[in-house]
Formats: sequence, C-alpha cells, structure tokens
Amino acid sequence: MITLEDMQVALAKAHAEKVEVQARLRMAAAELVDSYRESLGVSTEQGKAIVSTGVEKYSDFVSMPVAMMEIGTNRTLEFCLSTTIQDLRVSKFVISVSISMREKDEFISVRIENDTVPILVLRDGVEARFSEAVEAIKQAVIRSIERLA
Repeated sequence: MITLEDMQVALAKAHAEKVEVQARLRMAAAELVDSYRESLGVSTEQGKAIVSTGVEKYSDFVSMPVAMMEIGTNRTLEFCLSTTIQDLRVSKFVISVSISMREKDEFISVRIENDTVPILVLRDGVEARFSEAVEAIKQAVIRSIERLA
C-alpha cells in the first residue's frame, strides 16, 4: 500500500532529478552558445557583444544567461539565441533563433527553430560535439536574413 510518506519521497526524488537535468542542460546550452560564438571568427569580446541568449515572454525577447534559465514541465530547456549583425543601411540587425534542448537516453536532443528532426549530441566528453548544431543555427540565421532581404 502506498502511503503519504511514499508520495513525499517520490516528490523529493522527482525534484532532485529535475534539478540535475536542469544543471546538465544549462551546461550543455552554455557550451553550445560558446561553440557558436567561437565559430563566428571574431574575438571573444566581440562574440559576447554580438551573441546573446534569452527567453521569449509574451512575444518579447527577455535577455537572460542560460545559467539562469529554468527547464519546462517536460524537462526541456527552451531559449533564443540572438545574433546582432551590423548593416550599412540599418545600425543593427538582430536575428533570433529558437532552440530547444532535452536529454534523451545518452544524448542531448537539440531542436533548432521548427525543425521536425532534432540533432542528437553526445552528452559529455566529445570535442566539438555541437558542431552540427552550430552549423544548423548558422543556416537558420542565413534563412532569416534571406527572408528579410
């Protein structure tokens, strides 16, 4: 027979697991963002200035580091990665790409924009493990530029 104590233990265990998943996804998201910045061929300072992260709330972009983001009820970390591009005609052109990350078996699943198939990335210990995801983000940025131009 299940008791109240069993339910309390299950709740505490579920909360602890959620905290662990959130920490792993935050670290993976930070690694993805760093890999993206490095891939742009600019200095570290310039990369930090032109690439930002945040969340979309009520159709507005709210700047926020991935280290402060909360995972959703489905244990998915959803955020926007914004790139600021200088344009001769416009002072700044900001392009945001939505990213959704979740753990799946021994992988991190990365969904970029509305892609139907996520990119699977090994969890830890592989150099340049986000290179495919970084290229997909760049392609999404280019598609956005082409739609607006």
